[in-house]
Amino acid sequence: MKDYKEIFLREKLRRVAQDKDIEDKEGTQPKKYYAGDMSKSTKDKRASHFKKKKSGPAPGDAGAKTKPSKHTLKFKKMYGEEEDESVSPAQQAAIAIAKKEKEKKKQQEKLDPKKDDAGDYIDDFRKSDAPQFKGKSDKKIQKMAIAAYLKDKEKSEEVDLEEGINDPSIFKAVFLAGGPGSGKSFIVGQTGLVSLGMKLVNSDPAFEKLLKKAGLSTTPDDIMSPQGQAVRGKATKLTDIQKSMYIKGRLGLVIDGTGKNFKKILTQKRYLDQLGYDSAMIFVNTDLETALERNRNRPRQLPDAEVEKMWKGVQKNIGRFQNTFKTNFYVVDNSDGADFARDSKRVYKDIKTWAAKPPKNSIGKDWISQVKKQRGIREDYSMDIYEDQESKMALTQLRALADKAEQLSDELVGMLRDSPNQDIELDAWVQAKITKASDYMTSVYDYMMYSEKDE
Repeated sequence: MKDYKEIFLREKLRRVAQDKDIEDKEGTQPKKYYAGDMSKSTKDKRASHFKKKKSGPAPGDAGAKTKPSKHTLKFKKMYGEEEDESVSPAQQAAIAIAKKEKEKKKQQEKLDPKKDDAGDYIDDFRKSDAPQFKGKSDKKIQKMAIAAYLKDKEKSEEVDLEEGINDPSIFKAVFLAGGPGSGKSFIVGQTGLVSLGMKLVNSDPAFEKLLKKAGLSTTPDDIMSPQGQAVRGKATKLTDIQKSMYIKGRLGLVIDGTGKNFKKILTQKRYLDQLGYDSAMIFVNTDLETALERNRNRPRQLPDAEVEKMWKGVQKNIGRFQNTFKTNFYVVDNSDGADFARDSKRVYKDIKTWAAKPPKNSIGKDWISQVKKQRGIREDYSMDIYEDQESKMALTQLRALADKAEQLSDELVGMLRDSPNQDIELDAWVQAKITKASDYMTSVYDYMMYSEKDE
């Protein structure tokens, strides 16, 4: 066995050139490891370094430059990071252009409204060096990014109306209320609302994502700081954009909130009522001790004083919520020691039955009837009644349009008042939509107001 090892070592030494100054040392001492102007003492220390398998630069490596591999050289030449005399200036320019086009294509490919939110669009638009962004303010770039997101979202999430009218949760909205630490997200899972086809509207995931992007933590100091509150406002706006896409398809909604602002929830409910939704509320209740303890154990904490203030505000609104939602108001006690499983099971059964029923709201019924007519689906009632429902739906839509037009007019008047000496520049897509809406309304107006008079 010993003879075999000696033969193997000698054969290895014969194949690899050895350094003459230290070739007598045990093991192999390849000449290339000791190349350059190196004294014998340095070589001895270097050999010892390798033998002991020490980390860090070996003796003799101070100031040495690592020779790049052929693959590294090829990569640098490909992307113009290193001048190559064999490549002409025109070729170098072409390589640089190809590199930019590749990066641009990669950027465009990763913008997917199904995976990316409006915040991701804004980040990408800010990084882009495309000509359309040159000289634009950050506020203008944000508007362009949101407009692009909405346009892409509309294309990718076009609602199949025929399928939508058979959705068990169509025209159903469930509001969640409860203070910090009440466990609303947990109860959503327990009640299985998402499994009923409802879309969860919650700004918390976007808020936490934007906090991280802004370099902020989920500590109370960062959350309550001016920058943290600005991030919260941005997260709310992005969530509102997503909610508007769900509402466009009249999809079922689960709207998460604290419930401390009764007027805000009432306004949202009335807006959904006007669109044809039926609404319910699940109030997730806890005692104050439970709320405080759970908040202290959360990654995203709030100060105890803030939690107590919010808890009291939510408790004050219980009676108002019950009067607003009436028989569709449910309470789940999620305090420590309470039987939340029993309450959750009861709520799930009731909500499931309610979500599967056709909407009671006449506006929602009219919308479904209109879709069925477009799809050629026969109804069970007479045409006379159907035409009457069409008229009611048209009236509702006209009133909603008039209300929105008045609000937009007031907004523009305010902008002009704030900047009396400046022209207000509307985004091109906004102006185009207003022009198209005006053309449509003028055509309908002329037809209805003059054709009947001529008869």
